[in-house]
Amino acid sequence: MRVVPRDLGERDTFSDLGATVAEWFGLSFRGRGKSFLTELIV
Repeated sequence: MRVVPRDLGERDTFSDLGATVAEWFGLSFRGRGKSFLTELIV
């Protein structure tokens, strides 16, 4: 698994970052954000 830099555009909320970090570490996330990890992984 490799993380590559990409232009993600403007996210709906800063909690998207929290959701992404939680998914990366295999943790559950109960906030309002949506993970963008699949857009970063190759």
